[in-house]
Amino acid sequence: MASRKYKIGKWYDHSGNENPVPYGTMVNIIVKSGRSTHTVTPVTSEKLYWGKFFHNSMEACRIVEFKVVSYPEYEIGKWYDHELGDCPVSGDTFVTVKFRNDETQSLRADEFIWDNKVYSKDVEIVSFMITPEEIKLPEEIEEKLIEDSENAKYAPRSMTLFHATTPSKAKKYRECGSIHGPVRGFTTLQAAMAWAMKVGRTVIYEIYCEDAHKLPDHHNKFGDAWWNDGDVIDFKCVFSAESDA
Repeated sequence: MASRKYKIGKWYDHSGNENPVPYGTMVNIIVKSGRSTHTVTPVTSEKLYWGKFFHNSMEACRIVEFKVVSYPEYEIGKWYDHELGDCPVSGDTFVTVKFRNDETQSLRADEFIWDNKVYSKDVEIVSFMITPEEIKLPEEIEEKLIEDSENAKYAPRSMTLFHATTPSKAKKYRECGSIHGPVRGFTTLQAAMAWAMKVGRTVIYEIYCEDAHKLPDHHNKFGDAWWNDGDVIDFKCVFSAESDA
């Protein structure tokens, strides 16, 4: 069960199969990589695959240690994305959630299914907002909910992805300050690592995409593959098997 029991800045061994910290927690990790280990820059815990691998070739990607950098703090009346994982707040907190079908509902947090293991993708939770009290919302927030719901039908999908590349291409990214589109990436760091091992790439960048679209293929058991229609200018290296990139 995910919890806030881990002290910020302290390293902990990891041998389980589940995300040990709440959704939105920023962590550093060490993955097993042959005879050595590699620490990646902080990422949110839900972007990582915390389980064990059933094939020896993937053992290099297994998380063996983690360190909490910061826990999430949520403001009342502000929307936060939700993709998967445990309930992000205490069960007695009142929240408004938005489902994939753009409908909203306000209840106690423990009355929703947060891991999105539901009968229909239409009722998967895609975002949530802490509300001041049960169900009743300020009029301006209610109006904003309606407006956001309408705009969401036409707005491009913004999201963070993980892009595998080579050291030579990474150098070009830094020199020109952008990654020319279309740019492909994965929803989790481990999914990008699995792809990198398959195609012989050693550098992984975390990229922010403003017009992302889901690919029909190239997904793997650790995450889905997406592509961004356009250049990416917001990116940072989160893993390099050889040197800083």
